[in-house]
Amino acid sequence: MEFWKIAAPAFTAIGAWLLNERSKRNWERWQIKKDACLKALNLANAVLSNYEYQHVKKGDISPQYENIENARSCFNELACTCDGPDVINALKKIMFDNPSPDSIVDLRNAVRQELKFSKKTIDSDREKAFVGKINCEKKDGT
Repeated sequence: MEFWKIAAPAFTAIGAWLLNERSKRNWERWQIKKDACLKALNLANAVLSNYEYQHVKKGDISPQYENIENARSCFNELACTCDGPDVINALKKIMFDNPSPDSIVDLRNAVRQELKFSKKTIDSDREKAFVGKINCEKKDGT
């Protein structure tokens, strides 16, 4: 009986420490996943901004650029941290199919679900979903 009086607090402390370590690892994993998902959205913006679209006048979309190293890194991070294939599949559709600018909505929704933010659609306006250019951009593009 005396042993358990002394040992119980130690076991409780060890259990709390283990739970805390697990929680920290989950938080760190979630942070990597979140960063990868946001990188995927930025990569998709760059890709979408460099396509030509049938119903979009030339010059209505300012191009954004990205490099292959960042693209590969993004895919690797998504593949290693996402619980499902939806984010990667939506990004691949943008990068390798013949997408329209509103494809960004599908990627945003996949990211929201992957990060467990909500299944509710926030931006359903597919016509104005992609920001092609802004009227306050510097003339040199910076």
